[in-house]
Amino acid sequence: MFTPTTWHSHHQALNLHSPTDLFPILHRTYRSPQRHYHTTTHIADCLTLLAQHQHLAQHPAEIAIALWFHDAVYHPQRTDNEERSAAWAKRYVQQAGLANDGCNRIAQLILATRHPAQPQTSDEQLIIDIDLSILGQSPERFAKYAIAIRQEYAWVPETVYRSKRRSLLQTFLNQASIYHTPTFQEQYELQARSNLQQAIKFL
Repeated sequence: MFTPTTWHSHHQALNLHSPTDLFPILHRTYRSPQRHYHTTTHIADCLTLLAQHQHLAQHPAEIAIALWFHDAVYHPQRTDNEERSAAWAKRYVQQAGLANDGCNRIAQLILATRHPAQPQTSDEQLIIDIDLSILGQSPERFAKYAIAIRQEYAWVPETVYRSKRRSLLQTFLNQASIYHTPTFQEQYELQARSNLQQAIKFL
């Protein structure tokens, strides 16, 4: 799904006409060496899930563009990655001719992926659920995800990482439901809670 064809199809769905083809830039960005989980594979997985569940979306093409950009800026030592990604996306779709309402919605969708965040719209609920679907995958796939995240934070001392990671994962468990849409709750909730509990146990 992380292909020029998919990228351009999402532009066509919104009638975007960008003066610059950003796909090569995004491709290099998501393949930068400091990334181990937030890569082209993650974006492709998210786009695949959106394609499977786009009937749940009010503005599926806007969610698609938001997914392309939602980790475009990713520096683990910073705390404003989503804000910077949202600003980049908003500038891009404005230049590509999208109306202000759509530009603002795309920016807000990206900001909604700050975890944990409280979604304000059904599209925000869906993009959060898509982004967090990894939590509800098989234990084997979840374990690979956990290793990749640790690699992205390799600069953090082990004791500090364990404490911070445990706190974040517990925040998800403390929620009444990790997922917001009934479809994702049914498919991923139980496995996600099991994965998180196991992860916390071994941190």
